[in-house]
Formats: sequence, structure tokens, C-alpha cells
Amino acid sequence: MSRLAYFTRETLISLRRNLLMTFAGVMTVSVSLFLFGGILLVSRVVDHGTSKWKNGVELEIFMQVKASQTQIANVRKALEADMRGGTKAEVKRFRFLTKEDALKEFQKLFRDEPVLVENTKAEALPTSFRVVPVRPQLTESIRKELENVPGVKLINTPAKQVRTLLNVTRWIRWGFFLLAGVLLASSLFLIVNTIRFATFSRRLEIEVMKRVGAST
Repeated sequence: MSRLAYFTRETLISLRRNLLMTFAGVMTVSVSLFLFGGILLVSRVVDHGTSKWKNGVELEIFMQVKASQTQIANVRKALEADMRGGTKAEVKRFRFLTKEDALKEFQKLFRDEPVLVENTKAEALPTSFRVVPVRPQLTESIRKELENVPGVKLINTPAKQVRTLLNVTRWIRWGFFLLAGVLLASSLFLIVNTIRFATFSRRLEIEVMKRVGAST
């Protein structure tokens, strides 16, 4: 009990003697930890936002205008087989757009050009598949797999946008981790120096204690 009382008394005395340094150390460490927590929180928000964006990445497979039902069915079967690929699956889900669906989208896109809309019929537009990959990086792999299938005319992929997104996300994440590491290192450095300064300010007392036989 006496040792506890001694350490408590000495701690209070040290805090009182080095009040300004103690206050500066506590405030700096508190601010550093607050910023560290804020950085982790912002990092999670960024990851959540990019994950939602990634889930919306899709590629479009446009069939030839005169593609037969057999050719369309073959593409559908290929996508369905890929979805059932288990751990090797590249397709998460897909949606088939008929000529009528294509006409509705055409009318929305060109609603400011009524003459063009009136003269365009559903028979003149191709059917298509909207494909969502398991991961954005797989869009190019799916394109290469299906681009030579009979009846397929064109496959649009957001390859450039996906690469940009992945690079930006990677750099942001590393930037957050680097800044967090600097803040933690600064806090540790400050704590160590505070202890060293407190010890240095009491060097005479420690030297006397050594001379009377106190342990080092």
C-alpha cells in the first residue's frame, strides 16, 4: 500500500512540475488519435463508395440487328454457364433487352429529336445483354470470351474508367495509411521525449538516489 501511495504522490508531483509539457503531450496525443480515427473513418467511407460504384459496373453486348434466335440463345447460355461457374464465375448477373426495350431507351436518349424518333422502328435496333461482372477487373475477360461468338456485333466495356477507379482507390488508401502511420509515429515520439524530459529535469534527484543505494 505504501508503494502505491509513493508512486501516486510522485506522479502527481511530476505532473505539477511539468504541467505545461504534460498538457502539451496529452493534447498532441489526443489530437493525433482523433485524426487517426478520422482518417480510418474517411477511408471506410471511400471504400464503401467505391464498392457501390463497382457493383454498378456493367458491359453491353450488342447483337447484330438480324441475329437469329439461336445465336441470341447461345449467348444467353454462355452467360448462364459462366454464372454457374462457382469460384471461377465471372458474371454476377445479366439482363436481356429486346428490340422493344432498345426502342424505349432510344426514345429516351433522343427525345429532343422527334423526327429521328418517329422514323426509327424497333426492327431496326439490335437486341443486347447488360452484364454485371463479379469484379470490375473481369469486364475485359468477358469481352474477349464473347466477342467472337456468332451473332455478336459489338461489346462495350468501361475498361478505362475501371482502371482509373482502381488506381485512384489504391492511391487514396495508401495515402490514408501513410498519414495515419506518420501521426502514430509522431505520438510515440512525443510520449518518449516527454518521459525523457521529465527524467532529465529530475536528474539531480535520481543521482542522489543512486548514491544512497537506490536501484537503477
